[in-house]
Amino acid sequence: MTFGGTARPHRSPSPLPHRNLKQEFTERQGLRQRPGPDDAIHLAGLGFVGTHHRGVDDARNIAQLLPWILGDEQIDPRRVTAWEREVKLRQRR
Repeated sequence: MTFGGTARPHRSPSPLPHRNLKQEFTERQGLRQRPGPDDAIHLAGLGFVGTHHRGVDDARNIAQLLPWILGDEQIDPRRVTAWEREVKLRQRR
């Protein structure tokens, strides 16, 4: 969300470095394109929990994906192939 038409990153002190979990998911799973949250959850064989863009629900959904981002879980290659075909079809529309 932005106020006054300007967007700036929040500058709150944190002892932890920033991590781009979308990028890490994409790289860890060997995907050619970066999936959005809905697609990532579907690729992992999970179901979306709650309401999109509601902070606590988004956090729960990201937490569901952590084994595929930081752990050893791998997406079924058949899901990846089907998703990549679907993405190509979406791009043609």
